[in-house]
Amino acid sequence: MTLPAIPTALRLRLSDEIPLQRAFRWNRIPWMEVVHDLPEAAETLLSLPAELDRVIIRKTVLDNLQSGRALAAFVPVVIWGGPGGYGPFRA
Repeated sequence: MTLPAIPTALRLRLSDEIPLQRAFRWNRIPWMEVVHDLPEAAETLLSLPAELDRVIIRKTVLDNLQSGRALAAFVPVVIWGGPGGYGPFRA
C-alpha cells in the first residue's frame, strides 16, 4: 500500500523550528495491551523512552511516515494528545 504524499502545508509546518517543551512520563503498559497485535505500532512503542517530549514524538512520527508506517506514526500522536488516561481507549 502506498501512502499519499504529505500535504505541502503539513510538510512546511513540520519543517518549522520546534518549540522546547519539558518531557513527560507515560505508561507503556496500557498502550501495549492495545497494540500488541499490531507489530509496527508495538515496535514503535517499545522504541520510545520512558519520558517523551515534542522532539521525540516528532522524530518518531516523521520516521514512521517516511517508512510508510501510518499506524506506527499515529499511535505516538495519540500518546502526545494529553493526560486523562483515555488515550489507549481512544486509539
